[in-house]
Amino acid sequence: MRESDESITLTAGAGLVSFLAGVLTIELYILFGVSQNRVSLLAAFAAHAAVSVIAAVVAFVLYRHGQDERLALLLAITVPVMGPFAALGCLAIGIGVSLSHKAPKPFQEWYDSLFPEEEIDLSDAVYDRVKGQLEGEESVEPASFADLIRHGTQEEKQAVLSIIGKSFKPSFAPIVRLALQDEVNAVRVQAATAIAIVEARFAEKLLELTKDIADGDEDGSKRLALASLYDDYAFTGLLDGDREATNRERARQGYEAHLESHPTDTRAKLALGRLLVRSKQFDDAARWLENAAADTGPNPELAIWYMECLFHLRRFEDLRGWAERYAPSFGSPESTFPMAAEGAIRLWAETQVGASP
Repeated sequence: MRESDESITLTAGAGLVSFLAGVLTIELYILFGVSQNRVSLLAAFAAHAAVSVIAAVVAFVLYRHGQDERLALLLAITVPVMGPFAALGCLAIGIGVSLSHKAPKPFQEWYDSLFPEEEIDLSDAVYDRVKGQLEGEESVEPASFADLIRHGTQEEKQAVLSIIGKSFKPSFAPIVRLALQDEVNAVRVQAATAIAIVEARFAEKLLELTKDIADGDEDGSKRLALASLYDDYAFTGLLDGDREATNRERARQGYEAHLESHPTDTRAKLALGRLLVRSKQFDDAARWLENAAADTGPNPELAIWYMECLFHLRRFEDLRGWAERYAPSFGSPESTFPMAAEGAIRLWAETQVGASP
């Protein structure tokens, strides 16, 4: 593909600039010779015509070889009429372009740079930090991503957005929204592309599950998966208030429909209780979480959501009782509670009933 097809940027190599300088020199010599009666008008006309033909030939040769012929073509068009003035103008343009020109980047190269492959030569430390957080390593601080978007180089920002786009988690939604306000256009485009990727994945999975349900769903697993999909999409943090509420309502309807035919599905009860906590429907959430705990006994995930629900319901005595139940196990190999939750639970376990935590 010719370079002029890639970009409208004008180019002028050293050879073309030299050619323009030569044309200007010849035209000035012809003009000087005529003015001093050293060159006849016939000879001057013949020389001028030859220069015009040579300019046209050069433009044609550049075109045939896929080079930028526009400046040479401009010379071929204007020099027959304007003589040395056309050559001087084209030479000035050529020198200016050669001094300020930056080679245009092909579209594919620009597009690939938005989401560079993992092996791209970026800082290994930056890449390891980003990838480590996505894989749940506790040694990586989440705030570092926001710092990179705010103060990092363009390559570091693109490293963050590249991996987030491939392995999105709801906790990274604020980072994507922050990148949408970046002063660098490429970073804003990449952030918008990351959001588009998340939405495309949701739409693709939605179509797949809808088709599977239409083909038959005897055990109800597909309907449960569809409810979970709406739940996860609502929790991405990328939707506006109305779309988030719509998806949460669809998720709730899906969970409730599934539990009508599978009343002992503890995981579905937990998922519904979690959804209701997020929707601030704490009374209903407590009922479903208590129901789930009665079936199989509480687990760390259920306990965390239930204690949050108890806090919002101001049932502090029950909250302290649950905290006392789990706090002694912290620090043991058997404890599976997230470290971020252990501190708050320890505090509640040591709080007297009726006192402020």
